[in-house]
Amino acid sequence: MNTPKTAALAAAALILATTAIGAHAAAPAAAPTVVLHYHAAAAATESGARDLYRRIAFAALQVCPTPIESDLRGAALARQCREDAVSRAVGQVHEQRVVEIAAAHARG
Repeated sequence: MNTPKTAALAAAALILATTAIGAHAAAPAAAPTVVLHYHAAAAATESGARDLYRRIAFAALQVCPTPIESDLRGAALARQCREDAVSRAVGQVHEQRVVEIAAAHARG
Protein backbone atom coordinates (compact mmCIF):
# COMPACT_ATOMS: atom_id res chain seq x y z
CA MET A 1 0.00 0.00 0.00
CA ASN A 2 1.29 3.45 -0.90
CA THR A 3 0.69 5.51 2.22
CA PRO A 4 1.93 9.07 2.49
CA LYS A 5 4.55 9.83 5.09
CA THR A 6 5.32 13.17 6.67
CA ALA A 7 8.70 14.76 7.10
CA ALA A 8 8.99 17.83 9.28
CA LEU A 9 11.99 20.06 9.81
CA ALA A 10 12.89 22.15 12.80
CA ALA A 11 15.90 24.31 13.35
CA ALA A 12 17.08 22.28 16.32
CA ALA A 13 16.18 18.58 16.12
CA LEU A 14 14.13 15.94 14.36
CA ILE A 15 12.57 12.94 16.03
CA LEU A 16 11.09 9.88 14.33
CA ALA A 17 7.44 9.16 15.01
CA THR A 18 5.70 5.95 13.92
CA THR A 19 4.72 6.75 10.34
CA ALA A 20 5.79 10.36 10.36
CA ILE A 21 8.88 12.36 10.96
CA GLY A 22 8.08 14.93 13.63
CA ALA A 23 10.07 18.04 14.31
CA HIS A 24 10.69 19.15 17.85
CA ALA A 25 13.11 21.82 18.96
CA ALA A 26 15.67 20.88 21.57
CA ALA A 27 15.59 24.27 23.27
CA PRO A 28 12.73 26.62 22.40
CA ALA A 29 9.35 24.93 22.40
CA ALA A 30 8.07 27.22 19.66
CA ALA A 31 10.81 26.56 17.09
CA PRO A 32 9.43 26.90 13.56
CA THR A 33 8.59 23.74 11.67
CA VAL A 34 7.70 22.83 8.12
CA VAL A 35 5.82 19.64 7.37
CA LEU A 36 6.59 17.79 4.14
CA HIS A 37 4.30 15.02 2.95
CA TYR A 38 5.76 12.42 0.63
CA HIS A 39 5.17 8.91 -0.63
CA ALA A 40 7.91 6.42 0.20
CA ALA A 41 7.54 4.77 -3.20
CA ALA A 42 8.12 8.09 -4.95
CA ALA A 43 11.13 8.87 -2.74
CA ALA A 44 12.65 5.56 -3.78
CA THR A 45 12.91 6.75 -7.40
CA GLU A 46 15.70 9.04 -8.61
CA SER A 47 13.38 11.90 -9.56
CA GLY A 48 11.27 11.47 -6.43
CA ALA A 49 14.36 11.44 -4.21
CA ARG A 50 15.70 14.59 -5.88
CA ASP A 51 12.35 16.31 -5.44
CA LEU A 52 12.15 15.33 -1.76
CA TYR A 53 15.72 16.50 -1.13
CA ARG A 54 14.96 19.83 -2.83
CA ARG A 55 11.87 20.24 -0.66
CA ILE A 56 13.83 19.38 2.50
CA ALA A 57 16.53 21.91 1.63
CA PHE A 58 13.90 24.59 0.94
CA ALA A 59 12.16 23.82 4.24
CA ALA A 60 15.48 24.23 6.05
CA LEU A 61 15.75 27.71 4.55
CA GLN A 62 12.32 28.50 5.94
CA VAL A 63 12.93 27.32 9.50
CA CYS A 64 16.49 28.54 9.97
CA PRO A 65 17.26 32.19 10.68
CA THR A 66 18.23 34.55 7.89
CA PRO A 67 21.06 36.75 9.17
CA ILE A 68 21.88 40.27 8.15
CA GLU A 69 24.41 40.19 5.30
CA SER A 70 27.17 41.81 7.35
CA ASP A 71 26.71 39.40 10.29
CA LEU A 72 29.37 36.76 9.60
CA ARG A 73 28.74 34.84 12.82
CA GLY A 74 24.99 34.84 12.18
CA ALA A 75 25.60 33.64 8.62
CA ALA A 76 27.75 30.77 9.90
CA LEU A 77 25.10 29.82 12.48
CA ALA A 78 22.33 29.94 9.86
CA ARG A 79 24.36 27.79 7.46
CA GLN A 80 25.02 25.27 10.25
CA CYS A 81 21.32 25.29 11.16
CA ARG A 82 20.37 24.50 7.56
CA GLU A 83 22.99 21.76 7.26
CA ASP A 84 21.88 20.17 10.55
CA ALA A 85 18.18 20.38 9.68
CA VAL A 86 18.73 18.82 6.24
CA SER A 87 20.98 16.11 7.65
CA ARG A 88 18.51 15.14 10.36
CA ALA A 89 15.53 15.17 7.99
CA VAL A 90 17.36 13.06 5.40
CA GLY A 91 18.32 10.61 8.14
CA GLN A 92 14.70 10.32 9.19
CA VAL A 93 13.42 9.61 5.69
CA HIS A 94 15.36 6.30 5.48
CA GLU A 95 15.57 6.32 1.67
CA GLN A 96 19.03 5.48 0.30
CA ARG A 97 18.60 7.63 -2.82
CA VAL A 98 17.82 10.71 -0.71
CA VAL A 99 20.87 9.98 1.47
CA GLU A 100 23.10 9.72 -1.63
CA ILE A 101 21.76 12.99 -3.05
CA ALA A 102 22.34 14.75 0.28
CA ALA A 103 25.90 13.41 0.44
CA ALA A 104 26.61 14.70 -3.07
CA HIS A 105 25.30 18.16 -2.09
CA ALA A 106 27.35 18.16 1.11
CA ARG A 107 30.53 17.46 -0.87
CA GLY A 108 29.72 20.43 -3.05
